[in-house]
Amino acid sequence: MSNHLLRDLQPYPFQRFSKILQPIQANKNYQEIRLSIGEPRHETPRFITKVLDNSVSKISSYPTTQGSKALREACADWIKNRHGVTDIDPQSNI
Repeated sequence: MSNHLLRDLQPYPFQRFSKILQPIQANKNYQEIRLSIGEPRHETPRFITKVLDNSVSKISSYPTTQGSKALREACADWIKNRHGVTDIDPQSNI
């Protein structure tokens, strides 16, 4: 038995876009500029790899089940701002 909802799935947008572009012939007088999704062709800027290298130790382990104190506080703030709830305690309600 298969899930009947699978029939409603749509093709991945970039597959559809590729099919749309197939019949188009590029003007040979111009160099093609590819704007498709794929592997980057340029080296990652050093400032980005430096930040990643310096930050990986902070994300290389699983958080506690209840999440960090900062995460719970951010969630509580979002609930207060979004829903107007004023009596939410991040430590016991999140």
